[in-house]
Amino acid sequence: MDQAIRDLEAEEKQERHRAEQARIDQGWKIQPKRGEAPPVLHRGGCAAYRAKDGQLLNRTQARLAVTHETYIVKCEICTPETELLPGRAQSGPVM
Repeated sequence: MDQAIRDLEAEEKQERHRAEQARIDQGWKIQPKRGEAPPVLHRGGCAAYRAKDGQLLNRTQARLAVTHETYIVKCEICTPETELLPGRAQSGPVM
């Protein structure tokens, strides 16, 4: 019985981790300006920048950032703009 409980708890923990990773992967994040380097837009799961506060942008916020803030550059590793193009499937809400 104790083993069954431990197994269920471990499965629940793994499921929470998978759900959190999916939430992160569906979001975007902005790496702040550093010195002369402009801010950089990344996908939520991009390893090139780890946001300290875990704050993610949803699809609408990311589109607004790249359309209205021309000084934001896009990460060349995760290419966040590909998911923001018209006609792409919309990610679920993130926040």
